[in-house]
Amino acid sequence: MGIETLPRCAVFCLLAVASLAPHKGLATGWPDVLVPADAQAQWVSSDMLYNGLEMRILRFDVDMTKNEVIAFYNKARKEKLVQNKIGPKTVLGYEENGYYVTVELSSTAGKTTGQLGMTKLPSRKPPAAGQGAIKPSLTKVYEDIVYRDVPGNPRSLRMGNQFSPYQNQKFYERALRAKGYVESESSSKCTASSQSCISYYQSNTGMAAITTMRMEKETIVMMVQGK
Repeated sequence: MGIETLPRCAVFCLLAVASLAPHKGLATGWPDVLVPADAQAQWVSSDMLYNGLEMRILRFDVDMTKNEVIAFYNKARKEKLVQNKIGPKTVLGYEENGYYVTVELSSTAGKTTGQLGMTKLPSRKPPAAGQGAIKPSLTKVYEDIVYRDVPGNPRSLRMGNQFSPYQNQKFYERALRAKGYVESESSSKCTASSQSCISYYQSNTGMAAITTMRMEKETIVMMVQGK
């Protein structure tokens, strides 16, 4: 599993959950994983927090057309599913016992790839993304992911601000050194004119990687920190 990027299924789950009111009932345990019988499935993450929401994400491949997979879910669930088209993909959604489940489907040559995401519906508003994280002032936090099924529980943040890549890197250099981190020699050379920079840090208690990229309207900052 890579922790640099988040599967799109998590984004669909978050959007779906955001449209629901806080859930008053208690969740009774994760729903059974529902995929076609002949599907080849593997966990992307079996235990993660995405912007404060408890989630699981599974990927599967099956020798069925997209319409056949949709028919499978319609028959298995019996209740009417929410169904949306997002570009060439189809996303199914349903609520089950305090969880919201989405299934993102794409199909090629009679075969279908699915990403199934399960999100525990919160009983109260989750904490703000980026809470307690090291970040410059005036920085927006777009994604805050904690992979609780990976040793060290690495945390990945995607953020944006108006500082240059160099200014961001200098901020993290000062902030992390103050916490006992030492920069690795494998870090890229970052100057005031750099459009992107990557730096790596180690300490007695963990590691951190900072990637900064100047985009059209802002600088994107990716931070991965773990034990």
